[in-house]
Amino acid sequence: MVMTLRLSNDGPEFPSDLVDLLLAGEVVFLCGTGVSAPQMPDFKQLVERTYELLAVERTDSEQNAFDLGRFEEVLGSLTRRLANPHAVASTVSELLAVPEHPRLDQHRTILRLSRNRDNPITVVTTNFDTLFERAAVEVMTNETPREISFAGQALPAPGSSSFSGVIHIHGRLADHEIGLEYTPLVLTSADYGDAYMRSGWASRFLFDLARCKVIVLAGYSANDAPVRYFLNVLEADRARFSDLKKVYAFGSYEHNQEDARRSWGTLAVTLLPYCRVNPETGEHDHWPLWRDLAALAEIAERPKRSRRERARRILERPAADASSDSRWELRWLFGGRRDLWSVALNAIVDPEWFKVFKDERLWSGDEVWVISSWVAKDWQNRDRLECALEWQARLGQPFTEKIEQRLLHVKGLDEIWIRVWRLFGLAEPVERDNLAYWEMRERLASGVVLYSDLRKTVSLLAPRLMLNRSHHELREENAGQLSQKLGDIVLPRMAIPNRHSAEELVSALSSMPDSASMVLDLVTAELRFTLGLEVDLEMIGEDFDVNDSIVPSIESHDQNQYRESVHFLVRALTESLSDAAISNRDHTRRVVTGWKSLPGRIGLRLCLHAMRKSTLFDADEAMSTLLSVSEKDFWSIRREIALLLKERAGTASAELVNKVEERILKSGDAYYDSYPIEPGETDWRAHARDFAVWLRLKMLQDAGILSNVGAIELSAITERHDHLNRFVEDRDFFGAYISSVRNIVGDPA
Repeated sequence: MVMTLRLSNDGPEFPSDLVDLLLAGEVVFLCGTGVSAPQMPDFKQLVERTYELLAVERTDSEQNAFDLGRFEEVLGSLTRRLANPHAVASTVSELLAVPEHPRLDQHRTILRLSRNRDNPITVVTTNFDTLFERAAVEVMTNETPREISFAGQALPAPGSSSFSGVIHIHGRLADHEIGLEYTPLVLTSADYGDAYMRSGWASRFLFDLARCKVIVLAGYSANDAPVRYFLNVLEADRARFSDLKKVYAFGSYEHNQEDARRSWGTLAVTLLPYCRVNPETGEHDHWPLWRDLAALAEIAERPKRSRRERARRILERPAADASSDSRWELRWLFGGRRDLWSVALNAIVDPEWFKVFKDERLWSGDEVWVISSWVAKDWQNRDRLECALEWQARLGQPFTEKIEQRLLHVKGLDEIWIRVWRLFGLAEPVERDNLAYWEMRERLASGVVLYSDLRKTVSLLAPRLMLNRSHHELREENAGQLSQKLGDIVLPRMAIPNRHSAEELVSALSSMPDSASMVLDLVTAELRFTLGLEVDLEMIGEDFDVNDSIVPSIESHDQNQYRESVHFLVRALTESLSDAAISNRDHTRRVVTGWKSLPGRIGLRLCLHAMRKSTLFDADEAMSTLLSVSEKDFWSIRREIALLLKERAGTASAELVNKVEERILKSGDAYYDSYPIEPGETDWRAHARDFAVWLRLKMLQDAGILSNVGAIELSAITERHDHLNRFVEDRDFFGAYISSVRNIVGDPA
């Protein structure tokens, strides 16, 4: 796709190569009568008014040539049949006399665009009038019109050091007000024949010009005589001379670009179509072209400053408000260039612009640097954090590393924001490669398993940290306030990238009894790191552990389906525990005891689960461990404590069992009464205490060791709560229970 600069929806698209050449002074405008319109007649109008002033009628052959647009032939015929052959030129001179107050805006615009490499004005025209010289007086202070105006055969050679000025290749009218004399005009078919064929000085000039400069035709229609003569000569030579530059032409249309393309389609030019209709007045004054050329002149005169201003003006607005014209312009401003990124970093408020850069393919390998630089301008801005999170998922580790590098040099951030960005560096938003799971599964099945294989396998079972923006409501609530909680800024999630593959790896590890002790150590270390990270993420606190709900059961259970976080690490521990106990009982006991020191409650729950195994711990050790847990844990951990009581209390010493039962009967009231009740809130505490005591006493009853005192309390509870006068069900071991749904098929009647 050709990169273009489009300054409006109805103006021309300027190819970026053309604009670059223009800025480098390598473009020359070849201008026709349209540049001087409407104050000067075009060639057709000139012929009509010449006949009127001379009071003659066109012959049939002249009318035919007129209808075909061959106006130079019409005037040639007229000249031959007039008694005074100079009458036509004199009449033309009279018709093209400079108005008393000429409008020079269009000429000034062309002159502003017509600086050559050394900065002098260089413009070529087939017009006879001196409006370019008049305009030059206003933009030049060090030279007179006489010094810069050239006409007829006395033209400066293209490519020479003297090639500059206003060059009239078809002659020039006299303008005594600014000191310019009359030169012969190329007006009739005979004049054209001499200039382009017999003497050929005009064709040689244009040929040399086309070898030195890129030519842009302005103010012509496709049927104008200069266009036909020039392009025909040039096209004949193009096949033989490969150094001929491209020729561009502005072509107008009213409704459809294709109209302009059809008109110019047979000519060897690159067309730059534009709408000739003024959108404000409806007149066919070609205003869209001149408006955009004036804007292009601003860029040409101050290319660096203008490009920076235009980029800033576009980018400081919301991306959603950008028009198609603005996007076209951005393609030119940024395409293949790197000098405007500093402008973008200061102008952009809306990070959606970075998506525009991506969609328009304006990056040049700088996206990591650019976005990280933009984010680093305000580390405590939520929108910039959100942008960083989004692009971290797109750009991956290189972007994360760049953010971390920039963060090293930052001073004075609030502590919560330091934590946020440090955690950002630990986030892993890009999906893990499924090939890694397959590779480790194959290695574990190969029979030759290295320690490094086990280590990598365990790492694949660990959840990855994903950060998301905080909820909109929270953001609004905390607007203008210093956030004190991580959750007010980001929402962390510990996710399992590939559950099915993780299941397969757990199964593979559990089928390797000889490696069970190493697996136990590796998984414990990985679990410790993950839980420490969850503490940093405020997912685990003094009174809260997200894993209470994420891991409903330490041992395998249907309630664990579709769970994330540390679920697969816990699975790996529980499924390796028995084999580890057999291969190295003492070491396994030490590892299990160490689980109690893990952050949160998951380690303690793992330990209580392990206490159920008589091959590792005797019943008294199990009851002693249960008595050592805090009140909070004793009443919060439901399933693991209940099953431990049911399975191990029956063979423990009576003294320890009595202490456990006494704790159940006496400490519940104080624990549940510690929860405050808000005004208007139903007091749930007695009911919760009764259920918790009921479950634990039922386990002692199932173990056959419930005391009379315990039995009396159990009976009292069932009297207060008739729905508890039953056996314990599976759902009673869980705070929340997910049941399968059955569809009823058939007629319920």
